Amino acid sequence: MPEGDIETVQHLTNIMRWIALAMVTRAAHKEAGLGGHISSYASIATLFEVGLHYFFHADDLVFFQGHSSEGLYARAFMEGRITE
Repeated sequence: MPEGDIETVQHLTNIMRWIALAMVTRAAHKEAGLGGHISSYASIATLFEVGLHYFFHADDLVFFQGHSSEGLYARAFMEGRITE
């Protein structure tokens, strides 16, 4: 992604929010107790994306709170690193 392409980063972040929402909703319908905290990811999604695109490197040790992991799964799905 080109440096400073804010519109693309925002567009991808919005898509990931929708995928994360679908994942949480689908999991909640399958079994009670499954799912995630979609509001946690929604509130921190832009921060995650900026960090993942521009600041974090492969050798960095970054801890992401488990409450917002559905957003990272959505990103991995979009990148083709995991399947449905």
